[in-house]
Amino acid sequence: MHIFFDDTKQKWALYRRIVPEFSERMIANDSDRERPGVDRYYRSYSYAESEDLKEWKNHQFILAMDADDPADTELYQFACHKFGATYVGYMSVYYLRHPQPIDIHLATSRDGIHFTRVCRGTPFIPSGPLGYYDYMAMACSQPKPIVVHDTVYLYYAAFNSPHDADRSGDSSFYTGGAALATFKRDRFASLETGIADAGPCRVITKPFVLGMPGCT
Repeated sequence: MHIFFDDTKQKWALYRRIVPEFSERMIANDSDRERPGVDRYYRSYSYAESEDLKEWKNHQFILAMDADDPADTELYQFACHKFGATYVGYMSVYYLRHPQPIDIHLATSRDGIHFTRVCRGTPFIPSGPLGYYDYMAMACSQPKPIVVHDTVYLYYAAFNSPHDADRSGDSSFYTGGAALATFKRDRFASLETGIADAGPCRVITKPFVLGMPGCT
């Protein structure tokens, strides 16, 4: 589903969707064709890496929805890129309820394998209303962040119909294409009180050291 060249590892990194209920193998073989269907897929993600795009190693399961997520959600798509020293991941969370939107959530990692959810339960790019151009904001798949001056440009695939839409009839009103979200550099997330006009607030963090070039 997503591949990019990791400059830090000097390897190609592959993020691939798997369905553990169907096959725990990450590379299909002919015997899979004879496997019976399952009642419910549970989409998850795996990782692999390669130096030559031919031989893939370090296959491992990396990410799925868990017990703290709503029971009717699956990880439909996942992609990431490096932003400085941090891997920024975009999780497309698919809701099995009706209708069936997809929101894009945020995750971060230091190694591109172990990801931490950011603002769990809050979409980074929420889907639009049913029928809107990005009702199913399915995927962000940029190999590198696009930064122009102080603005980050994030492109994602967008569709306006439910996942289970009946396309047997006239589906000419179903559309899909590329969409764009922008935000200020380094402002992937923010802290909010949830109370309008709350006034000054205080945030307590772990101790850390600030360093600036030319300062002692």
